[in-house]
Amino acid sequence: MAVKNKVHAMFEKANRYVREQRYTEALALYQAILQLDSCHQDSLYNAGQACSKLGDFAGAAAMLERFLAISPEDAPARICLGQSLARLGNVAAAQLQYEEALRIDSEYNYAYEAFIALADEYNNRMDFPAAQRCNDMIIQRQLDVRYWQPRLLSMHYNPAISPDYLFREHLRWARTVEEAVLPATHSLMGRKQHTKLRIGYVSADFCAHPVACFIAAVWKNHNKREYQIYGYSNAKQPDQITEALKSHVDIWRDFRGLPDNDLFSMIVEDEIDILVDLAGHTEDNRLCVFARKPAPVQVTWLGYPNTTGLSRMDYRITDGVADPVGITDRYYTEELFRLPGPFLCYSPINDAPLAEPPVGRNDYITFGSFNKLKKITPAAIALWAKVLQATPGSRLLMKSIYLDEADVRRRISAIFTEYGVEAERVIFMEYLVSHARHLAMFNEVDIVLDPLRYSGTTSTCEALWMGVPVVTLAGEMHVSRVSSSLLVHAGLGGLIAATDEQYVRIARDLARNAPLLQQLKRTLRDRLRASPVMDGARFTAQLENAYRLMWTRWLAGNG
Repeated sequence: MAVKNKVHAMFEKANRYVREQRYTEALALYQAILQLDSCHQDSLYNAGQACSKLGDFAGAAAMLERFLAISPEDAPARICLGQSLARLGNVAAAQLQYEEALRIDSEYNYAYEAFIALADEYNNRMDFPAAQRCNDMIIQRQLDVRYWQPRLLSMHYNPAISPDYLFREHLRWARTVEEAVLPATHSLMGRKQHTKLRIGYVSADFCAHPVACFIAAVWKNHNKREYQIYGYSNAKQPDQITEALKSHVDIWRDFRGLPDNDLFSMIVEDEIDILVDLAGHTEDNRLCVFARKPAPVQVTWLGYPNTTGLSRMDYRITDGVADPVGITDRYYTEELFRLPGPFLCYSPINDAPLAEPPVGRNDYITFGSFNKLKKITPAAIALWAKVLQATPGSRLLMKSIYLDEADVRRRISAIFTEYGVEAERVIFMEYLVSHARHLAMFNEVDIVLDPLRYSGTTSTCEALWMGVPVVTLAGEMHVSRVSSSLLVHAGLGGLIAATDEQYVRIARDLARNAPLLQQLKRTLRDRLRASPVMDGARFTAQLENAYRLMWTRWLAGNG
């Protein structure tokens, strides 16, 4: 009895430490309990959770395996074990645990969320078919369409998915949503006439996120005499950037945790004229609210590289380079509104100092790729291998979040080796949490190589800001043409290739011209700052002209 009481007191104290986020002390107590009672199930489970919080995923897996040996039918423990195994790089074993969790409880939503995360793990290991199988399983078994959306984003990375199929799947999602809800009706009759046009922006990314780099200049430059700006935010972790953005809008609405019905009512009560979605099908979007048409005019822009699929989304903001007239229109349900300049306006978050390009201190050229690994297909590696072969002695520096895993590095090295590039010419760097350090790493690169299927956006802007040219291949979809748009509007259209051969030739010729690389390093930041890509006042005026025309059209159709 005395031991039982002691264990109970230790367990309660350990749980208190967890609530206080003192995971090291909590883990020590759970381990002490297990010395007294090796089968104390709650301590095994909680010790696994504490190990995970501390980044000890091997320890977490060991504790959870012991727990499951006692309680094999525990679905949450299966999910936790799978998550630890995935973090250890053993995604196949993780998948088995998730499948077991669904066998135990077919309605266990966390299992579906785990499969969504698993698909992302497969994408980041360039196993796109496995990612697709995970996502397909979800839509076959899960009726809640919110679980379908990550699949739509995921398919942009898969080189086997055609633009036509991608469009059809967006339509499939949207039709399912729109069939379940009736849109609100809007007319001039009974609608108040405001002295200012009310524009509402909806996003979960008004925080330390790339979206903030592209919305900041717009909000700073909106004409407050003619427009009243509403920011609708469900950022999970508001931060200093959130506070800075809030200072540029007239009305701020934090709707974290608010159900769709309540957000719909909030927007209707605010009498928003033009509602702008900045998320598309990315995480924590509220497209299901847009399906109910809370505003007369609805626009999607910025945060997603494709259509929403909704018939009730009126416009999509883009430009003529990202979406050439007559080429990509058929892949959208929205009317494409092409701005005369770029469809993005960049504002750097950190002003990092420049340094001379590394070719000046090395005896070789350093190419670079700082994109997410899921953007890098085997075809991109094959093309980059040709670039390295065309540039004797050159190196490729790759930096991304999954490159700390040996299996991922081996897989990438094996593809390069297959195409005749020695492993030592590819340098791997793991993800840097500090954004300032991330920007500083561009000083270690002479030329950035853009991926093929899913081109860079923020990474391309950051490279140019740091004085590093970017070579890109213009694809057939918006998702593979964003870098092209940025380069054209930055006055660097000569860095855009139409074929693989041109891509190699552009990269090779740049690599042979060290004086040009040094000149670009000194001048590119000022050129970018003076270009339409960073001209916030000009961009916002063009955007406001677009909004005014959209509103005029609506008035004409409802007068």
